[in-house]
Amino acid sequence: GALLSVSGGVLALAALATYALVRSSLQPLRQIETTAARIAAGDLTQRVEAAPVTTEVGSLASSLNTMLGQVESSFTAQQASEQRMKAFVGDASHELRTPLATVAGYTELYRLGGIPQEELPGVMARIEASSLRMRTLVTDLLSLARLDEGAPLQIEALAPAVHLHEAARDLAVLDPSREVRVNARASRQVLADDGALRQILTNLVGNAAAYSPAGSPVELASQDGEDGVHLVVIDHGPGVPEADRSRIFERFARLDEGRTRDAGGSGLGLSIVCALTSALGGWVRCEET
Repeated sequence: GALLSVSGGVLALAALATYALVRSSLQPLRQIETTAARIAAGDLTQRVEAAPVTTEVGSLASSLNTMLGQVESSFTAQQASEQRMKAFVGDASHELRTPLATVAGYTELYRLGGIPQEELPGVMARIEASSLRMRTLVTDLLSLARLDEGAPLQIEALAPAVHLHEAARDLAVLDPSREVRVNARASRQVLADDGALRQILTNLVGNAAAYSPAGSPVELASQDGEDGVHLVVIDHGPGVPEADRSRIFERFARLDEGRTRDAGGSGLGLSIVCALTSALGGWVRCEET
């Protein structure tokens, strides 16, 4: 009877010790379960309490925390991307609304007989200008969409002097009164996509023509740099305030909120330049000269 009582006591103590040990071992798993429930409820900032990585639970907690960090970063990046896309679509809609309203308004007025015959050529010119503005905007939007999707580029060795002289001829056509100088000092070729490089320079000289005084000189230059070949477009316009020199490469950026784009600009030219140079592994910046 005494032996049986002692054996029963030992078994009871062993059962209690085993229960306490298992409960203690499962405690980290309960914490992981609680954290997982909070994450499932939408709180991506939650993390599992760290434990020695030499244990299985510690290794699991470390892996989960790493995974949660990546998930949170991806989710944050996705939210930021969605916000940028919403703003981009809103800006594009706003830019298209004005020329569309112009075309619709004049055609409605013409249908009602409200345009005198002598004013008809001017009205048609206004409709044509608005149509051109819409076409330019749509073309630029498609270019940015292709860049955002990572459209492949055909990289080859190009002579920058050739592209500078072509851009100079384009600028001379835009404004025959300008003095356009080309100073191609770079001795190296550049590894780039031919169409992308042409578009970069076309957009830059177009910007110079639009925002510097008519007839003022423009210089196109190339020079060897430590990080590659530098292509430079120098104009003699009013310049850009230092605080705005990075913002001009944003999509639909306006330095003067009261200025319209009735002259035909899409507000995307410099953002396309920025996207193309980045895709080619380069950079672009605005400097005071």
